[in-house]
Amino acid sequence: MKKGMFDPHFVGKFRGRGEWRDSAGGKGGYQVEHEILPTESGLTIRYTHIFDNDDPDVTASLELSEIAPCIYTVALGGNPVGHGYFLAGLLHFSIQAGDVQVETGCRSSEAGLSVWGSSNRNAAGNFIAWQENLTRG
Repeated sequence: MKKGMFDPHFVGKFRGRGEWRDSAGGKGGYQVEHEILPTESGLTIRYTHIFDNDDPDVTASLELSEIAPCIYTVALGGNPVGHGYFLAGLLHFSIQAGDVQVETGCRSSEAGLSVWGSSNRNAAGNFIAWQENLTRG
């Protein structure tokens, strides 16, 4: 990772809670395990969501590689799926996997991360938005 590209508070392991809401009026909570690791070309973001209901856990690993100052490609399993940026202390990216579009943003602090995002379709086919409050450790 190029020195100084990311606030060092972004790097590390984080845990906490998330809450989602969808366009059909559904809502729920989940546990979050989140890790951000520096790489030579950018960052790797790994996370697991463990839902309070009986929905299956979601685990993903995304690779962000810098292609221009502050601009990144996002890959899933080595395949490019989107782009992102790091500006003014905000990490933001958008990806497309098949017909599912996801956008996610996060801000760091000494205590942890605030993460939020949305997708055009959840497992039930509804628009969904979420917010997570994560602490370091």
